[in-house]
Amino acid sequence: MLKKLNKEEKKIILLFSLSTIIIFSFLYFIINFQDTAKQKEEFITKTAQQLSKNLSNAMKKNDNVLSSHIIQESTILNHVNYLQLKSNDNKEIYNFRNKNLDSSFTIKSCSEEINNEIIYFENKIIGSLSYCRLSSSLNIKYLNILVFLLLLITLSILIGFFIISKKNNENFEIEKNQIKSFIAHIAKLFNHDIRKPFNLMAMLLRNNNSPNENSLENNQINKIIIDEIEKSKIHLEQLIEDIVHFSTNFQLNNENNLLTEAINNSIKKLKNNKFNFTEIASLDESVILSMDKHRIEIAFTKILKYIIDTDLPENKINIETMKVDFKGKLYIQISFSNKNYHICEKKIKIALNLFYLEKTKNNFGLDLAICKKITEAHNGMIKYKSKKSTGTEFIMILPIHSF
Repeated sequence: MLKKLNKEEKKIILLFSLSTIIIFSFLYFIINFQDTAKQKEEFITKTAQQLSKNLSNAMKKNDNVLSSHIIQESTILNHVNYLQLKSNDNKEIYNFRNKNLDSSFTIKSCSEEINNEIIYFENKIIGSLSYCRLSSSLNIKYLNILVFLLLLITLSILIGFFIISKKNNENFEIEKNQIKSFIAHIAKLFNHDIRKPFNLMAMLLRNNNSPNENSLENNQINKIIIDEIEKSKIHLEQLIEDIVHFSTNFQLNNENNLLTEAINNSIKKLKNNKFNFTEIASLDESVILSMDKHRIEIAFTKILKYIIDTDLPENKINIETMKVDFKGKLYIQISFSNKNYHICEKKIKIALNLFYLEKTKNNFGLDLAICKKITEAHNGMIKYKSKKSTGTEFIMILPIHSF
C-alpha cells in the first residue's frame, strides 16, 4: 500500500517532474534545431548548385540581364543574406543584399560561412557564385552556449534537490526526536498513571484492614482515596482517548446538526468533570453544519479545557458565533475566549504544535493538535491569539454548507 506523501515529498516530485520536462524539452529543441539547420543547409547548397548550372549559358553569352533574371527567379534569395555573381575576370555581374542589412554590408561581413559555387561551361570556369546563408534566429555556433546553460540548469536542479532533501531529512530528524521525546513522556505517564490507581486501591485496603478504632476517620480517609482513584481513572481514560484520537486516520461521520447543540454538550461535559467556569454565550441558534458531531464536540471540549485556568477561583468563558463570507463562501466563526487567562508569546506560537507539552495544563501534548486535526478534516481552520490586556482567544472557522 502506497504511503501518503507529505508536502516536502510532493515538492521534490513536482520539482523533479518540471526539471525533467525542461531538460528533455531543451534536448529535443537542440536536436530538432540541428536537424532542421542541416536540412536547410543541404537545400540551399543544392539550390546554389542548380543555379550555377542554369547560369552557365547566360554567362557564356555575357548576357548579364538574363543572368540577373535567372537569379531573381531562383528561390535562393529567400535563404541568403548576401549573394554575388562574378565573371571569370572578377567583374561583378549581380549583387544581392538582404533588405534588412545595412548598406555597408559586403560578402566579407557574413557571420555565416561563405559558400562558393564555380560556374562551368564545357568544363571551363567562366564565373563564380558566392553567398552566405541567412543568420538563423539561433545560430548553430551558439548551441554550445545552450548546452552550457542546460548543464547549468541541471546542476542548479540537482543542488535544489540536495538542499530540499537535506531540509527534509533535518525535518524528519526533528520530527523523529519529537516522537521519541513524546513516547518517553507517554511512557512516564503510563508508568505513573497506571500504577497510581492500583497504589491508591492498595492504600484503601490497608486503611480498611488497619486496627484503627476511629471509623469516622477511616471513612474520611477512604473517601479521599476513592476520589483520587476516580480522578486517576478519568486522567488515564483521557490519555488513552487522546492517543487513539490523534493516531488513527478517522473517517468523518457527517450529519446535519445544530452547532449550538454541540457547543452546549461540550460545556455540559466539562462541568460534569468538575471544571469551574461560567459561560457567557452569544450564539446563532439557526446554524446547521454538516459535521461529525462527536468529533466537533471533542474539539470544542479541548479548547474550552485549555483556556480554563484551574488556579483561578472563577473563569468567565465567552463563546460567540458569527457568520463570515470568504471568497463567496459562507463560514461560521466560533470564538472561545477567557479574558483572565494569558499564554506567554513563546508558548502561543507553538501551542498547536504536535507533542507540545505544558506542565501547568492538564493535557498530554495532544489536545490542541487534535483540535487542529478535527478542524482541518472538516475543511476548516483554527487560529488563536493571546494578550495580557485581552486574554486568550481561540477561533474555529468551519464551512456552513455541506462538503
